[in-house]
Amino acid sequence: MKSAALVGSWAATLGCVVAACGGANNSDLFGGDGTTSGGTSSGASGTSSGTSGTSGTSGTSGTSGTSGTSGTSGTSGNPGCRPAVPSDCPAAGTYCKVVGCAANGGVCVPKATNQPTVLVPQCGCDNVTYWNETIAGSFGANVKSAGACPTATAAPCKTSAGGTTCAEGRDCNIDVQQCGLPVATAGVCWGLPKNCPAGAVNYRSCPGGGGGGQCLSYCEAVRNERAFSKGAVICP
Repeated sequence: MKSAALVGSWAATLGCVVAACGGANNSDLFGGDGTTSGGTSSGASGTSSGTSGTSGTSGTSGTSGTSGTSGTSGTSGNPGCRPAVPSDCPAAGTYCKVVGCAANGGVCVPKATNQPTVLVPQCGCDNVTYWNETIAGSFGANVKSAGACPTATAAPCKTSAGGTTCAEGRDCNIDVQQCGLPVATAGVCWGLPKNCPAGAVNYRSCPGGGGGGQCLSYCEAVRNERAFSKGAVICP
């Protein structure tokens, strides 16, 4: 009897529970297939944004033009040596040779050593008449014109005491039209060869003033530095 009463009481209790739960099925109470809710809460989110496009390559800047090469400055004119400044040609036996009588722009050259004796008078820039152009070069003189220097501009000289003498190595040429009294003592400077050639025509020096009246070649007459005349007495 007790057992039957217990079974009835358990069945009643079970019915009450079923009624109170609103007819929930076994799957609700015990999980059924284990799925507690509908499908996955949200689909996988799509890629947040499309791949951004590659930015365009910036244009290459143009090559700057090469700057022009600056012009080479002109070479300044070479002043060269100056005839009036001996230190411009310090080497022994040289002088400053220029075109004509230029004040500068010359070249230092050796003085001529050969001594041609042919008479071709040349007027030097120092107003001394030289026997020829080579003889002028042996004195270190530049030539400005052919022929003897004009009397008005020729370097003057005197043989009397206290007179003006010629530059070193030059001689006083006292060539007069004719010998007379008083005897001339003034003349003009000449540059002669070291050794006078024998002249085809000899000239007589004027008797007075130490000339002695001897017969001399033209070169010797000039070197004698005594008055002589080419137009007066000519020695045979």
